[in-house]
Amino acid sequence: MKVNIKLWGQLKQLTNKEVCNVSLNDNKVESLIQQLALDEKSIAHFLVNSSNEPSSSTLVFINGQQHVWGTTLIVKESDDITLMSPIAGG
Repeated sequence: MKVNIKLWGQLKQLTNKEVCNVSLNDNKVESLIQQLALDEKSIAHFLVNSSNEPSSSTLVFINGQQHVWGTTLIVKESDDITLMSPIAGG
C-alpha cells in the first residue's frame, strides 16, 4: 500500500519536500513512521528513537484528527496524513 504524507515545520524544511510517498507492508501508524524514517534519513532523528521505535513527540494527524500514541489506528491509502515535528520554545 502507498500513502502520501504531508510534512510541516522542520520535517518539510529538512527534506525540502511538502509530501512524501511511503510504501507500507501493513496499515499501522508505527510502520508508517518507521518506513518514513528509513526513506528520509534527514528527519529520522525526529521520527524514531535509537531502538527504531516511533517517537511519541512526533505529531501525527490522520484525516484532521491527532493520533494518540498507544492506541491502534488503521491507515488507509485514501487517508489525509500530516506529520509535524515537536515544537519547543516560548
